[in-house]
Amino acid sequence: MAKLQDDLAEAQLKAIKEDQGDQATQLNNLLDSLNEAVLDEGISPNNIVPTGNGLIIDDISDS
Repeated sequence: MAKLQDDLAEAQLKAIKEDQGDQATQLNNLLDSLNEAVLDEGISPNNIVPTGNGLIIDDISDS
């Protein structure tokens, strides 16, 4: 029974790691797409500001 529990725990850990890897890949793909879209619109990536609700484009100069 202990061997079965160990095998189950190992399988669950592997599934969690694989899922996190898939999520990281999806996030990286999304960020790459966002970066390309921003550059296509002539917006500097430096003007994209994360907020609690997402992202905003800050095109007002700080100077």
